[in-house]
Amino acid sequence: TLCIFERGHMIDGTESIESRGDFAKFVAQLLTEVRNGQLIPESASAEQLLQSISVYADAVSGYYENMKIGDDVEKPTWRLFAQIVAGALVQE
Repeated sequence: TLCIFERGHMIDGTESIESRGDFAKFVAQLLTEVRNGQLIPESASAEQLLQSISVYADAVSGYYENMKIGDDVEKPTWRLFAQIVAGALVQE
């Protein structure tokens, strides 16, 4: 599942993403969860999903601050891309 809270910290499935391959596997897992009904995306269309990605990409620095993630959001990583996609799927 996409987001689980464990000991007060959110586990979003992106902790170990370091490569393009990791990112591809993560996105494939999201697709499987959507197809199986385990994850119901807030975005019903490609247009809405792209808008959500744009909004979440702008807001990700706040997510990093709240979650006490020390990474620099201005230096893109595969993990950051995964977090933006995951956040856009569940963003209202």
